[in-house]
Amino acid sequence: MLFRSLTKTSAVFLLPGFGLAILLAVKSAPRLAARCAVVAAVSCVGTFCLWVLAIVRLGLFKNFRDFFSNYPIDRPKQVYVILHHLLGLFHTAWMTDHIVFPLAALAALAAIWAWRSSWGRLLLLDPVFGASAGTIAGSICFMVYDDYHPPRYFVVVLVFCILMLAKGAGVMLGHSVPPYDANSRRSPNRTTELDFTGSILPFFLGRAIIVICAVAVVLYGVRTTQFVAHPGFTFVKAASDLTRFIDEHPNGRRLLVSVSGDEIALVTHLSGLCAPYALGPCASNRETASTLAVYQPGWYAEWNSVNPTTLELLHTHFSVEQVAIFHAFDLPARNSLVLFKLHPLPSGQVRNSLTQNLQVPLGDDKIYVPIK
Repeated sequence: MLFRSLTKTSAVFLLPGFGLAILLAVKSAPRLAARCAVVAAVSCVGTFCLWVLAIVRLGLFKNFRDFFSNYPIDRPKQVYVILHHLLGLFHTAWMTDHIVFPLAALAALAAIWAWRSSWGRLLLLDPVFGASAGTIAGSICFMVYDDYHPPRYFVVVLVFCILMLAKGAGVMLGHSVPPYDANSRRSPNRTTELDFTGSILPFFLGRAIIVICAVAVVLYGVRTTQFVAHPGFTFVKAASDLTRFIDEHPNGRRLLVSVSGDEIALVTHLSGLCAPYALGPCASNRETASTLAVYQPGWYAEWNSVNPTTLELLHTHFSVEQVAIFHAFDLPARNSLVLFKLHPLPSGQVRNSLTQNLQVPLGDDKIYVPIK
């Protein structure tokens, strides 16, 4: 987790769960908990500083700028906007998984509701369950704050949900009793006398978690086997067709600017500039102009639509011509890889975004997909 946070800023939001696991493991010894917290904090901060120092000393900090800087986006602070972001996150989570996420949320809510019972307190103060819940909460806060929650981000959340369910089911089954015991003197008609929160709830919920997780394993196992048995490789085909098109229609330098430039390079070895990092919002106009002037790319590719910020940066040196579309994946918002030719402006002309709106198609452009 520590080394992930050195190269991926989103991992910083996992650190609260990591710290909570340390503190809950030694909660019975306050002094030891304090020493562990100090040692962990100093280790994290010290290692991070050494990493940054090494990057700076090697002259690579500019290349890794996006790992240490947030995008300068004006994030609305109104409550309704935050709620809208939260609803979008829940929608993505639901589309990613219909079983594990809701079940883990139900287990967490049940533990909070039953915090006065022995099993509820045991779960909430357990290092595995509590730290997993803290890690999930940190990930949710990051995705809501950044309003960016692609399905791949939920893979990390899914791991901790599984840990919560495993620990939760074990504790519930260990602290539950049947609603009616044939050997007891209780009447089956007097189940209201039983402690619902402390006995009946964990009895049924613990078993329900096991049954539902078993069903999920079967369903997801079948789907995974189908994917493995019938791979599509649609992105590989799209990347190969795109590279073949570029080779058959030379246009300046054989260099592609694309949000998926690094993935295409891995598949076909086509040289590329990854747009969010080479030309992203963190880059100044001077740096962007320098990057485009030095590398002089001949091609640009984007998924389904054109990013207006990237278009503005490209317009400083080029006009844009849409020439081909290659289909891949099955997500409606990301299933068409659109290829453009980049034509250098005559006589080395450089457009100025301060005097001209460069986020819209210009007279010499040919763009047929939306700009958004």
